[in-house]
Amino acid sequence: MTGKLCGLCYNTFANLKQHLLLSHKVTNKQELQLLLQYGNARTTKRLSCCICHKKQLVRLDKHLQETHTLTSADEREPLMKDAKRAAIVLELSALRQSGPEIPMVSTLDRTATEELAWQDAGMKGTIDFTKIRSSVATQANKFLTEKERRQVTSQCTMMNLTAACHCLRRS
Repeated sequence: MTGKLCGLCYNTFANLKQHLLLSHKVTNKQELQLLLQYGNARTTKRLSCCICHKKQLVRLDKHLQETHTLTSADEREPLMKDAKRAAIVLELSALRQSGPEIPMVSTLDRTATEELAWQDAGMKGTIDFTKIRSSVATQANKFLTEKERRQVTSQCTMMNLTAACHCLRRS
């Protein structure tokens, strides 16, 4: 059996619940449940199509097959998983906005918020990590040591901004 994806460190684990509890110290039960769903890419929520951005689809698989002519299950499966995980991220965001008593550990929903802020700022398309990397470099020169600046720069180059931020939090 294949492992389940941890939404915090992006590694796969046979026992995701144990990993989340012991390694990431997830104590909020609602957050834990959503992170487990994220790892399995399973949800009963209505989904959005990442191709045409149609929302509230009950049967995304049929929509992809009929509207976008993706007849192969192998073509549809990654899009389905992405859509399910996106729906779970929205649930994480709603949980964070509700101000839970027990603090949340995950930051998956903050990435989604950053993308919405990018669009609200009038920027077209997806987040341009080159521009963000430039802004991060400017701030890094003010507040980080030379070693930390090199780490941020290499992480931003090799990975996306979210992963670089995760690395900084660990150091």
